[in-house]
Amino acid sequence: MGTVDNILPLEALLNTTPLTIDVVIEDEWCGAFPVKAVETDATVLYLEQAGFFRFSARHRPAEVLIYRNTFLAWLGSLVGTCTSRVYFQVSEQSVVLLFLHASGLEASFTDAVRLAGHIGEHDAYGFVPGIGIASGRVTVGFTAMRECHRASVFGQAFMLAAGCAAMRPDAAAAACISFPASEWKGRSLNELFPAHGEQGDGGGYQKKPRTWELGTPRRVDFPGMCMVEILDLGSFIHWAPEHSAERKAGEWFQELERKGLYRKPSR
Repeated sequence: MGTVDNILPLEALLNTTPLTIDVVIEDEWCGAFPVKAVETDATVLYLEQAGFFRFSARHRPAEVLIYRNTFLAWLGSLVGTCTSRVYFQVSEQSVVLLFLHASGLEASFTDAVRLAGHIGEHDAYGFVPGIGIASGRVTVGFTAMRECHRASVFGQAFMLAAGCAAMRPDAAAAACISFPASEWKGRSLNELFPAHGEQGDGGGYQKKPRTWELGTPRRVDFPGMCMVEILDLGSFIHWAPEHSAERKAGEWFQELERKGLYRKPSR
C-alpha cells in the first residue's frame, strides 16, 4: 500500500526507533511475555469499512479478499506526499494511519485532515469509509502469542479516532470527517483545503467550489471517556462512483475462476 517513501507498516516504527520500553515480564500464571513499545505524540486517522461484515456475509471468501485488497490499493494510491511520516495498521474492517511530524501535533493533524479530505473527494469505488481523527500520546507496541507478533496502536487518541469514525452525525453528507472539537483551534477551511482552478469546457480555468463545510459541535458519549465534543467536516457534493468495488470483486473472482487461477478446495 503506497510506497516506502510516504507510508510504512507500523512495525517499521518499532524497528527503527529507540524503544520506550523493552522488557520480558515473568508472570506466575501465563509465563514469560515480551513488552516492546514506543511511546510518542501522533495523530491517528481511523478508516472504518462499516459495510465489510455485511459484504462478507453475502459473498464468497475469495471475493471478500479481493474487495479488501481493492480498498487497500485504492487507499495507498491516495496517500501521496504528506509532510508527516505515515505508518499503517490493517485490521478486520478498519485501517489505521499514524501521522508523525517533526513539528508536532498541529502539523500532523493538518496532514491527516488533508488526506482525509482527499479520500472523501476521490472515492471512485463508493467505499464511503467512516473517517475519524484524534491526536495525542499513543503507544505503538508489539502484541505477541508465542513466536507470532504484530504491531498495534494503543491510547486514548486511538480510541477517540475509532469512535469518531463509527459515530457519524445524522446528516445527508456524502462524506464526513469527525474529530474532537478541541483540535480545530480556529483553523481555516481555506487553508486546509485551498481552492484551485480546473479547466472548463471553453478552455479557460474556473475556480472549483470548496468541497468541505464545517458543522456545529455535537456532544457524544464515549464509553469510559464521558462526553466528548465532536466537530464534523462534511462534503455535500453527491456523485455516482465510477466503479462498484463490490461488483468488481465479483468480476475479478469470475475472471480468476475462468482462467483456472482459482482452484476450488477439495471437500
